[in-house]
Amino acid sequence: MNTRKIVSVIAISAALLVGTTGCSLNKNVDSMMVYAPSDGSQINIGDVKLRNFIYLSNGTDGGKLIGTVVNDNKKDITVQFEYTDFDLRTKTDPITVSAGETLGLGSGSDTEGLGVTISGAPGANATIWVSIDGATGEQLVVPVLDGTLEQYAPYFQK
Repeated sequence: MNTRKIVSVIAISAALLVGTTGCSLNKNVDSMMVYAPSDGSQINIGDVKLRNFIYLSNGTDGGKLIGTVVNDNKKDITVQFEYTDFDLRTKTDPITVSAGETLGLGSGSDTEGLGVTISGAPGANATIWVSIDGATGEQLVVPVLDGTLEQYAPYFQK
C-alpha cells in the first residue's frame, strides 16, 4: 500500500512539473536570441562590426553620427560613411581602424561623433551606407534621436 502511495505522489509531482514547465520545452527561449540591446543599429561587414550606430540630430542644422567600429581583421581598414543630407549624397572622410582594434565615435570614447547633416527628424530612421576599404557600401538604417533622452543631452550642450 505504501508503494502505491509513493508511486502516485511521484506520478502527480511529475505531471505537475511537466504541466507547469512544458511551455519552455517546445518554444525558443527568448533570452537565447541574439539582438542589439541598445538604441542603435548594428551590422557586420566581413570581419568589421559596426555597433550601436545612431544619428543625434539637433533638429535644425545637423548633428552627430555615433557608434563603434570593431576591426576583427588582421589588417588595418578604412571606413567611410555615405549619407543623404538635405540636398545631396555626401561622404565622410575615410577613417582608419587598426587591425584588431575598436574605434568609438561618440561620448566617452576615442573620438567625437562624426559631424554630419542627415535628412530626418528625431523619431524617424535614416539610411547610411558603410564602405570598408572602398568597396561598395552596405546599407545601415539608424534611428534619429535628439537630446530628449537624458543620456544624449550632453551632445546638445555647448
